[in-house]
Amino acid sequence: EFYNRKDLNTVRCLCFAVGGHYDVIPEKATEDSSPTTKTFVPGTVRVFFRGTDTFRNVVADAKALRIPHPPKRGVPFWSQPAVHHGFLDAWRGDKLKESVMEFVLRHANELQKEAEEAAAGSSNVSPIVVDVSGHSLGGSIAVLASYDLALALRGGKKAKKSSSGAAKPEVRLYTFGCPRTGNISFTQDFNRVVPNCWNVINDNDIVPAVPHTPGVLRGYRRHGRSVIICEDGSIVVKPSRKKKLEREKRVLKLGSAVTAHETGGYRRSLRAVFEKEGMLNPDDERSTPELRALDERLGHLDAIITEARADPNRSIKILPGAT
Repeated sequence: EFYNRKDLNTVRCLCFAVGGHYDVIPEKATEDSSPTTKTFVPGTVRVFFRGTDTFRNVVADAKALRIPHPPKRGVPFWSQPAVHHGFLDAWRGDKLKESVMEFVLRHANELQKEAEEAAAGSSNVSPIVVDVSGHSLGGSIAVLASYDLALALRGGKKAKKSSSGAAKPEVRLYTFGCPRTGNISFTQDFNRVVPNCWNVINDNDIVPAVPHTPGVLRGYRRHGRSVIICEDGSIVVKPSRKKKLEREKRVLKLGSAVTAHETGGYRRSLRAVFEKEGMLNPDDERSTPELRALDERLGHLDAIITEARADPNRSIKILPGAT
């Protein structure tokens, strides 16, 4: 389902749900066992938020003033969780929040029921996974969305199991080129509610370094765990504070090429990492047919975009930010 769709140029969010299925694992047959074992794999719900592409989005990016994150909590006022005003407006405006929450909660509950029925009353049911992702401004909206979704699906900050004893749906967040979204109080609260969270940063991308408030008045802080990727295939997982400060100082001083922040720049760096690690090599045990097929399809997409940009009369229309 598309949300906030007046035409394809204004689509802000894409959601879809994948039903559960059985994996049939062949085994050596014995007198007491079946020659196969069936394992139920629960379904997933996936939510993607696109980045800045319209003037309204640019205005949202510019509203760097922090406001209390609802509901207001924390005393005194400077310890209250607060978030970027523009990002919160983007998440709560145009009924985006209501539409996404309704879709995810409806499908996650259906998939949870499906998984519990497949487990025949067993409390050992793998949790439904809700994957939330976004790039640039979409990454910050994804942060706010994943927080609200995690609380709604869990039924409170402490509830981790349903009345049947099965695990509640798990929200996982992956952001790319995401600016800082909230202050340290919000970030600490967020990391407790959504512990499975990764933000991927292209090495020369300046956007993850802003808004830049170096330690004054409990300024902006980054959520989750960071991964820095480079076009030469190198990768730093959970970099030290010193490493992050060195990177930010460099990009804030020198600026960065637009291509470092584009989704195409992130795709090239991720591909370089996979290639350097051998994960695109069919002989590597970590390589999968799905990953190699995805790499091939993305290569075709790059070729189509390059050709379309070179020929303005081509019938295909390239959307803003389509890289």
